[in-house]
Amino acid sequence: YLQYLFLPPSPLSAIARSCLDNLTVKGIRVLVAPIHTLSVCLLRTMSLFGLAAGSRRMVDVMDVNTQKGIEMTMAQWVKYYETPAAEREKLYNVISLEFSHTKLENIVQRPATVDLVDWVDNIWPRHLKERQTESTNAIVEMKYPKVRKYCLMSVRGCYTDFHIDFGGTSVWYHIHRGGKIFWLIPPTPLNLEIYESWVLSGKQGDIFLGDKVEKCQRIELKQGYTFLIPSGG
Repeated sequence: YLQYLFLPPSPLSAIARSCLDNLTVKGIRVLVAPIHTLSVCLLRTMSLFGLAAGSRRMVDVMDVNTQKGIEMTMAQWVKYYETPAAEREKLYNVISLEFSHTKLENIVQRPATVDLVDWVDNIWPRHLKERQTESTNAIVEMKYPKVRKYCLMSVRGCYTDFHIDFGGTSVWYHIHRGGKIFWLIPPTPLNLEIYESWVLSGKQGDIFLGDKVEKCQRIELKQGYTFLIPSGG
C-alpha cells in the first residue's frame, strides 16, 4: 500500500510558523510521527532567491520536452524564470537544487517529523558533517549525503516523467507558490514489471504509465500545502 501524510495549508507571514496540531490525514496508511512546526521564509522575487542561493552557482536544469539535463548558472535560471511565458522558447525545470550551506539554509526549517527520522542527522558521524563547507553537491568535496534541503522550481507546464526514487528515500514537499500534481503508483510486483517494460519500450512519450498500472492515484497540491511521502511500500 502507498503511504503518505497530507497537511492542509496554513497562513504564512514573512517567516511563518504554522502550528499543525489539527491534521487532515488522507491516504491508506500513515506511519509518521506528529509534525509540530514548519518554518518558511517567503522570498518575494526569484532574484532574491538567486542571490541567497548564489548567483554564480551552477544549477542542473531539465529540458521538459526531452527529459534530459543541461547546466546553467543561477543567474541564468533567474533570468529565464522571470521571462514572460510567451517569450520562453523552451520549458525548463529545476528539480535537484540542494541548498544546505547557503544563506537559505537557516531560513527554511524542515517539518519536525523529518528531523526525527533523518538518518543523516541521527546516524552519520557528526565530525564529518561539521567538516562540510562546500555549498554545491560536488562529490569530491562532500563529507556526508547532502540531501537534506532541496528547492524545486518549475514554470507553468513543466513535468517530470514517472520514475522510482533511490531505495529508502523519504521526501517532503511544501508548495511555496503555484501548485503541483503527483501521480503515485503502489510498488507492487505487477506494477514494477509494467514500469520496467514501459521504460525499456522507449515509448514513454506515447504511453501514459498511469493508464497501464493498478491503483494509480492523483494528488493535487496547492500553494501552502505540505506533503510527506515516507519510504517503503
